Amino acid sequence: MTLVDVNAINLGASTVTGNYSVTVTAGDISNSGALVVTGNSTFTANAAGANIDLVNLNNNFSGTVAFGGTGGLANVAIFDLSGLDLGALTLTGNLSVDAALGITQSGDLSIGGTTDLGANIASNILLNRAGNNFVGGVFVTSGNNVTLVDANTLDLAGGTVSGNLSLTSNGAITDSGGLAVTGTTTLAAGAANDITLDSVGNNFVNAVGIISGRNVTLVDANAIDLGPTSTVSGNLSVTANGAISDSGSLVVTGTTTLATGAANNITLDNGLNNFGGAVSITSGNNVTLVNADGIDLGASNVSGNFSVTTGGAVTDSGNLIIGGTTTVTAP
Repeated sequence: MTLVDVNAINLGASTVTGNYSVTVTAGDISNSGALVVTGNSTFTANAAGANIDLVNLNNNFSGTVAFGGTGGLANVAIFDLSGLDLGALTLTGNLSVDAALGITQSGDLSIGGTTDLGANIASNILLNRAGNNFVGGVFVTSGNNVTLVDANTLDLAGGTVSGNLSLTSNGAITDSGGLAVTGTTTLAAGAANDITLDSVGNNFVNAVGIISGRNVTLVDANAIDLGPTSTVSGNLSVTANGAISDSGSLVVTGTTTLATGAANNITLDNGLNNFGGAVSITSGNNVTLVNADGIDLGASNVSGNFSVTTGGAVTDSGNLIIGGTTTVTAP
């Protein structure tokens, strides 16, 4: 089915067994009735700054959904009862996608404003094309396993992920809102780019792995586990309101700063850890550090016991205040 209108169009309830194409010359595209399309759907609004708003809660798009406009689209919002596959899309404004059975893409997404993504807690969001560019913050309302790739910087405006979260960028990774991730979190920004996930509401329930990143800052409202393998080419800063632990090796070229509060333990005891710069404990109860090579201890305040095991020399470049016993094991 093909529809063309010289003005704006509002789509009533429609069922299309094949492909569906809607084009307007001036104005926006919206729907007041459910659209059920078994084939591919194409919505084109050619006026400069036009909007496409397809948010009827009974929409069901079985095929790929593509949006376009010769004048440049501003905002697009869409709801789908099933899984939604997005074709190539360029917006100057915001993108909002809510698809109950998951979100995928078959074309690159370039979004000048914010991006809001939602799927049910058992369905995945997979936006992993290398050409994606999310200029504004990306908010994940809900979703199971969530994968986001950005050709430039990537900002997470917050969200809730019931499975695993994977973020890959060719620039800095940041957060402007709290992230709650039940599964693992995997971060890759490249060795020259920073990762700053410092919202106090963050809650990484399972391991956080740094595939690549320069200066890395992580904040967790509860305990945090670093693993399975993390590589930080600059400095590492980890702040938690619970224990800090490692389930894999940490390779940090620069300094490492750890803060978990006076009542919580820090246990970084993987035998392959390699802290290249000074390790400082801002706060911690019982602290255990293992390093494959020598280790330099920066200014530290440990309220409980302190255990250091290395494969090389142990030195200090700052004052050490230890409330309990100190055990140092070195060759």
